[in-house]
Amino acid sequence: NQYDGCSHGCKYCYGMVIRRKKYEDWIKSKPRTNVIERLKNDIRKLRESNAAINDIFLGSITDSYQPLEGTLKLTRHVAEVLIQNELPFTILTKSDLVLRDIDLFKGYKWCRIGVTITSLNEDFRRDLEPNSVSYERRIATLQQLKNNNISTYLSCEPIFPTREVDPVQIIMDLKEIVDLFEFGMWSKY
Repeated sequence: NQYDGCSHGCKYCYGMVIRRKKYEDWIKSKPRTNVIERLKNDIRKLRESNAAINDIFLGSITDSYQPLEGTLKLTRHVAEVLIQNELPFTILTKSDLVLRDIDLFKGYKWCRIGVTITSLNEDFRRDLEPNSVSYERRIATLQQLKNNNISTYLSCEPIFPTREVDPVQIIMDLKEIVDLFEFGMWSKY
């Protein structure tokens, strides 16, 4: 995770719970220090230990392509290091800013780019993910990635037991542009 906090402001975010942050503090994201140096050091240690590196997941607690990434480009630099070291990685985001780095992903067979979509209802998104891009823009992002032969996946998590959430409809609507669907836990939020 290149950032501490996430300005998307998703009300169901588990990241702020893990990092023990209040919502107001969590949405004021900051870059983490020495990310690139720490990554290079971790890669060196893993290689020295002969550990198998099956996948490196970017965005497990915070979104790698939140607005701060637009100026800082930490995620882009991380991806460049991973590609230079021929390491597999997966990125998960709620942003179309990931398309800025399509030049890195295109032709690199060991990456998968995912987008989170919990519903197809924009009112639902505005309520629970207030500062994130629209579902329409996320779907367009998946389409562009697919058009560029980049492996795509969709994370539908959490799953809310409300009429605004229909995982089956999400599959039916997006099956042509998504290589892998991932479904998470039910949420009471």
